[in-house]
Amino acid sequence: MKEVAAVLPGVIEELSEKGESYFGFSLPVSAHIFTGLYASNAFVDHQMEMYFAIEKLSQDPSLLRVIVAHEMIHSYHYHLLGHAGIDWQAIDWSDVRNSLYLEGVATYLSEKLVPGHPQHVYFSYEDEGEDWLDFCKQNHKKIAAAFLADLDSENVNMEKEWLRLSGGQHFGYNRLGYYLGTTLVRDLLEELQEEEMLKMLAEKDVAGEVDRWLRQWG
Repeated sequence: MKEVAAVLPGVIEELSEKGESYFGFSLPVSAHIFTGLYASNAFVDHQMEMYFAIEKLSQDPSLLRVIVAHEMIHSYHYHLLGHAGIDWQAIDWSDVRNSLYLEGVATYLSEKLVPGHPQHVYFSYEDEGEDWLDFCKQNHKKIAAAFLADLDSENVNMEKEWLRLSGGQHFGYNRLGYYLGTTLVRDLLEELQEEEMLKMLAEKDVAGEVDRWLRQWG
C-alpha cells in the first residue's frame, strides 16, 4: 500500500494534464486516498472529488493510470453536465440505468486518455479480466436480457448485481453493467456527437434511451 500511495499522486497529476488536453480546459480536482473504501476501489462524488482505496489498486503505474483516467473522466463529465444545466436533485440515483450510462462514459473515454492497453484492462484495471470480457462478448444478448428482467424485479439489488465488486450472482461475473454501459456509449456515438452524448443526463431521458437500446438485443 505504501508503494501505491507514493506513486498515486504523480499519476493523478499526469492524468489531470491528459484530461485538460482532451477536453480543452483544466479542472481542479481534489483526490482523497483511503483504505477500506466501502468495498470499492475508487469513486467520484458529484462535487467532482475523487476517492481511491489503495489496498485495491495495482502497484503498476501503467495500470494505475487506467483507473485514475476512469475517475478523472467522471469528474470532467460531472463538470460538463453542470454546465449543461443538470438538476442533480431531479436525477433518480436509485435507477441503475443512469449509473450504467455514467460508467459507460468513463470506461469508454478512459481508453482515449490512456490508450494502448488490452481492452479488458479498461474494465478490470489490472492484467486479469480477459475471460470476463470474452464472456461478455459471447453472451451480450443474454446479459442484456437479464438486465432488462431485473429491472422488473423487486428482489434484485441492481446496483450491487450489475455494478459492484460484490455482485455477479446471475452469471458468476460481477460488474457486467460496465460492459453494457460501454457498449451503449459506443453505439450512441454512432448517432450523436460526443458533446451531445456527454450532456444526455442533463438533456434527455437516459433511462428511456437505455431501455430502447437494450430491447434491440431481445
